[in-house]
Amino acid sequence: MPKPSRIGWSLIGGCAVGLPIGWLMGYLALLPFFLGLFFFALLGLVVGAVMFRFGRPAAPAPRPALWLIGNAVAIVVCGAGLVGEYYGLVGYRVFGHEVEGDAYQAVRESFRYRSFTQDELARLRGETRRHTLAQLEADYPPGGFVGYLRWAASRGTMECPRIFDDTTHTILLRHRRVTWLIRVALSLGLLSFSIMSQVLGLAGPLPGGGGLDE
Repeated sequence: MPKPSRIGWSLIGGCAVGLPIGWLMGYLALLPFFLGLFFFALLGLVVGAVMFRFGRPAAPAPRPALWLIGNAVAIVVCGAGLVGEYYGLVGYRVFGHEVEGDAYQAVRESFRYRSFTQDELARLRGETRRHTLAQLEADYPPGGFVGYLRWAASRGTMECPRIFDDTTHTILLRHRRVTWLIRVALSLGLLSFSIMSQVLGLAGPLPGGGGLDE
């Protein structure tokens, strides 16, 4: 007989595939008119299918356990998406490569046709990132990722120095305040629904038996 403890592999498999998918959805979520919500429903089916495959040896599994692990994975994936949003704003380095954040891109584009040397661009990128992080820490303690969540939910705009003159440029989130909160709630709801549509298939006996290695 399959062991109930094997359902834990469904949780592990869902988190393993869900973290990179969640990071990707952090960028897709910012598409205009809530178009990014489509990907939460679609890619949630992929996460749910992986969880079903990993949990197959444990079928039939108790529904409370399936609801628990399914929604836990949905929260993990949605959380990864929010972390991706945060780093998408401030920028980050990966394998020695600098990924430019939206704050830097907005300030850079505000100069329109002005050309910069590589050193000037590096200065603009670094000082914009430092200002953004300092502003989140000062106005929305403790800053960082938590500060970003507070900022997006309560304001979503920030004045950022243009570095090479005395003016500022407004950093503006596409979704902010109530719109951002609604989008996050819908994202989590759609993700949970699509994951559970696959995972709950483990609640009953599967054709041909539940286990692969009974």
